[in-house]
Amino acid sequence: MRVVVFASSSIARSALAQLIGAAGATTILEAASPSALAEILGTMQAHVLASTASDAVVAAELAQAHSVALLLIAATPAEALALPELRLDVPFGIVVADDAAPQALADGLASVAAGQTSLPRELRARLADTALTPREQQLVLLDLQRLDPATIAARLGVESTTIHRYHTRIYQRRHRLAR
Repeated sequence: MRVVVFASSSIARSALAQLIGAAGATTILEAASPSALAEILGTMQAHVLASTASDAVVAAELAQAHSVALLLIAATPAEALALPELRLDVPFGIVVADDAAPQALADGLASVAAGQTSLPRELRARLADTALTPREQQLVLLDLQRLDPATIAARLGVESTTIHRYHTRIYQRRHRLAR
């Protein structure tokens, strides 16, 4: 698997490259600046762009522009939950460094490379506690990618009106539980 590591901090970039190497990535290229990252992504067919959560906005823009899956590594669960809103049409995932053991990172890399969303256990646990149906959970995972309802409908193979109904049910359930 070809992975490009992007972090503005040289220490973070080096640590990320080591973690990803330990997770079994075969080719790892490092980029220190947005221009270097754009050049690498423009010349090499990468499977995944891995970046720190602090560089999420730049990494997301370039992952989107070059149609590369994005894996963000957050330092803490709180950082993962506080990520900025990202609109992506590419697979993405989040791994928390706390549980970024080589296997957790390898699983995150494999998931996003395969076109799936990968979330840390804290976010998965929050989803599981919401009493959503499996289909509603799929919808929430796609919502986390900030996809528009038409794109979500296409991915799930349903009509846009169905997505609006799901959103309404989820909102109503959340509102009832909040009382």
